[in-house]
Amino acid sequence: MAYRRSTIPKIQPLADALGKSVDERFEDLLHAYAKDCLRGFREAIRQQQFTSFVEVPLSPSYAHFKEAVGLDERTMIATGTYVRNLRVWRGVNAEKGIEFHVGFREGAMAVDRDGEETDFPLWKLALVQEFGSLNGNVPPRPHWMPYFRRLRRAMPQVAKSMIDTIMEDVRRSAP
Repeated sequence: MAYRRSTIPKIQPLADALGKSVDERFEDLLHAYAKDCLRGFREAIRQQQFTSFVEVPLSPSYAHFKEAVGLDERTMIATGTYVRNLRVWRGVNAEKGIEFHVGFREGAMAVDRDGEETDFPLWKLALVQEFGSLNGNVPPRPHWMPYFRRLRRAMPQVAKSMIDTIMEDVRRSAP
């Protein structure tokens, strides 16, 4: 019996196109999720939803200073610089592929009590706030780790929702 080539149209170009379409859709969904995470993180800071913000209040002298000069009295919001400079950006991980990060824009600096930019990067300010200062003058006020721990617990459901969305897109686009 001789081997006879199938008469099914070449499926590889279709599979390649579908794969690219799925990859692009997944990246779009992942980017949208990262932006939602950023919005949620900003809002959680603004609404003071972190236990550490309540349990570790500002020092009385700093709270009085903020009130006297008209700065926002909430933790991490004196001038708004911290929250305003949070961003989402796309990265590529050789092992995992596309990934999105939430953090501070590159080169973002803290501002002093007069609103003047300092030479202290916001990422360092975040570390000091998260873990406390080495000299103990600034107590730890964790907010990054608790927020992203919550997100990590929700990831299985988020991934399932993304897969369901992509599968629905594929079903709708099938001939």
